[in-house]
Amino acid sequence: MKNVYDVIIIGAGASGLAAAIECSRRQLTCLIIDKNKKPGNKLYATGNGRCNVTNDQYDSGVYYNNPFTDQILQQADLRDFTIHFMHDIGIHLTEKKGYYYPMSMQASSVVWALLDAIDKNRVDFEQNTEVLQIEPSVTDNREAASHYLIQCSDHKEYQCRAIILSMGGCSAPELGAADPAVSYRLLDSLGIHYQPYTPALVPIKTSEDVSALNGVRQHALLTIGDSAYTEEGEIQFTDQGISGIVVFNQAEFIRNLLTSGKAVVKINPIPEITRDAFLSDQQALANCLPNRSILAFLNGYMNDKLARYLLDRMEEAQILDHSAQIAGLPEHTAERIYDYITNSFCVHPIELYGFDKSQASSGGICTDQINPETMEFHDKPGIFAVGEAIDVLGKCGGYNLSFALYSGHLAGSHVLLR
Repeated sequence: MKNVYDVIIIGAGASGLAAAIECSRRQLTCLIIDKNKKPGNKLYATGNGRCNVTNDQYDSGVYYNNPFTDQILQQADLRDFTIHFMHDIGIHLTEKKGYYYPMSMQASSVVWALLDAIDKNRVDFEQNTEVLQIEPSVTDNREAASHYLIQCSDHKEYQCRAIILSMGGCSAPELGAADPAVSYRLLDSLGIHYQPYTPALVPIKTSEDVSALNGVRQHALLTIGDSAYTEEGEIQFTDQGISGIVVFNQAEFIRNLLTSGKAVVKINPIPEITRDAFLSDQQALANCLPNRSILAFLNGYMNDKLARYLLDRMEEAQILDHSAQIAGLPEHTAERIYDYITNSFCVHPIELYGFDKSQASSGGICTDQINPETMEFHDKPGIFAVGEAIDVLGKCGGYNLSFALYSGHLAGSHVLLR
């Protein structure tokens, strides 16, 4: 393996591999350096091994109203880009409720296709190796490409004209995530500003004991704090708190509220049921099956463990005796039950889980340093940053992967053009 390249890509995740594909197509000599034993290591586990790559719904909110991604969305349709990108490397997609997956429903299909799309004659891999230091040597002409010396943990050194930083974030360290200390050292050596990485898209620990609900899944509407943030979807209860996609997507807002001491999550497990419909159902059931219990009535809307949990708390609040039968329930009590379920069922977050439970990272390279049309640093010719290495976070639903692919594509398409 030679030690002089046009481009060196640090990190063999989705964004790095996408960048390498474009470098290969442009006949640039390229080396990918990665700390893991095989490229695309985390990709194999994406989407529980099914690899959700994109989504029908794209707006500013899916990237938490990040001004940088607002510019990206103005210049490209990430859904269409990802569909065409996947098709070009031989992956056909299937759509399920607005979410797009490879037809194989295997993340491995995507990894193998990305690797096959790279021209092996012009792209080398250095696996199981960490980059320890980058030494820039800028020419007198600021418009000319810089040259860089890269030192690795195996005592090897490489030279290149351009660098693409794609070392990823810090989520799922057991799958080979970036070591934040290593990433910070590299960024510091290059004078690159960044926000510390924090776990994102992560379960929440609550002050309430919800262990009796461990494993229960329920479609619900979550309202965070003072009603500024809401999201509807499936919530999953754990032995210590709450999880599920709808919780992951709200974790960033909950994190911000934790610092103020005002973190509260209201859970409405029957958002599609109106008060009138609830009362009508109660009356109808009382007429048909008067001996049916309140628990059995609520079990018609939700998991029996959740119904029992709510009834216990309503009994503590002296709303009802949950051993009562449905026929003997006064209308005003039925109204109070509905109001409690839809407006008073709350949990209080006390902590977010760590990187080992997170789906992605928040933080990273500050985006105000990067040109969104090329992914190159404004004041560092020849250095690009892509994917989860930069401070862009998308909600669950293929948004992080589609951004990784698109940003890698941009960098690989524009590197060494000037």
